[in-house]
Order: sequence, then structure tokens, then C-alpha cells
Amino acid sequence: MKTALQRKLITEKFLREIGIPFIEHLPTIEEESETVLRTAQEIAERIIILSYLCYIGEVEEDKLDVVKYLKKEKLWDSVTPIEKKQFLTTSKFEQQELINISWKAECIWILLWTIKKIEVLEMPTDEIQIEDFIELLPDFMETTKHFIETSQLRYKSEILDQSDLLYRLHWAAKNDKSHELSINRSIIQERHYAINWVTCYENLNWDEITVDT
Repeated sequence: MKTALQRKLITEKFLREIGIPFIEHLPTIEEESETVLRTAQEIAERIIILSYLCYIGEVEEDKLDVVKYLKKEKLWDSVTPIEKKQFLTTSKFEQQELINISWKAECIWILLWTIKKIEVLEMPTDEIQIEDFIELLPDFMETTKHFIETSQLRYKSEILDQSDLLYRLHWAAKNDKSHELSINRSIIQERHYAINWVTCYENLNWDEITVDT
């Protein structure tokens, strides 16, 4: 089992090799022995909820049908307070709300990786579209039981390796004043947010997650 310091040094070596700047005094992330991960089933449920949130961002008139579906699938209790407002509001989304919702595709992508629905997580350079993962999800408005029950969590060490990388990439992206780096700050932020939830960072719920660097 790697220590948090060993993980940090490995990440820094990788960043040095690909020309991404970092600062050595950025702290380590949590120790593997002290980290508790969300279950694969929790993650699978969150993926489905986020997917339907993205859907109503495109088809707002289907909000109530989606709410009924999530209740039928016994997922409504896992919808966060902020998300419930988004699903239940009768008013049109503001443009910024739609933008924020669309970025959740990046959260979905890394969450799919954490439960082995995708094998390789590329560097955060190109935006993910819903079309990139739609075939990996349960059929539209159909049962989610098989998807949830067959989800398998990656090894904790793999997830923490990615968490450490995103933590240091996020610092690099935030401090890239000249915009010379190929990494995309918005993609990193969404992935960082999602993986902090997976690793139970500060024991915060989805709506409360922070992405400190």
C-alpha cells in the first residue's frame, strides 16, 4: 500500500514528465488506510440521477415524468435538495443553470470510471458529451436494477491515484495565467468534485463538496 507521500511523489514525477507545473508544498491527500469510499451502488445511483438531470437540461418539459421515474426506481431519496429543486421547478432554467447542468457530463464520466464502466480515463483535455456514454447507461426510463447491482468499485489505490492527480492538475490549471497548458480547468474541476465525493472528502454530501487546492 502506497503512503500519501509516495502517491504525491509519483504524481509529481508524472507531471514533470508531461510538462505540467506543480508546487512541492501542495499537501498530500488523505492516507489510503484512512479513506472510506462510497459503494459502487451509491455511485451507480448518482450516475443515473446526474444523467437524468442532464436530460431535463435538454428536454425541460419532461421534468415530471423523470421525477415519477426516479421515484419508481426508488432513487428519489438519493436526489439532493438542490437537484430536487431543479427537477421540480416549473420555471425555465436560466442559461447559466443549463451550462452548469451540462458540465455534469464530466462528473458522470469519471464516476463511470470508478465503477469500471469505462476502462481508461484520458487526461482532461477534451469535453465529454452525453453521446459518449449513453450506451453505458440503462435504457431510457427502463429498470436500473441490473446497472446498479452489477457495478464494481475500482481498487481504492486506483481511485486515490486519480484523486491525487486531479488535485495537482487543478492547482496547475487554476494558476495557468497564460493559458498555455492543454488541460481544461472546467473538466478538471468537475472530475475533482466527483472524485472528492467518491472518497468521502470531509464527509460532505454531493451538494456540499469543495475542491480545495
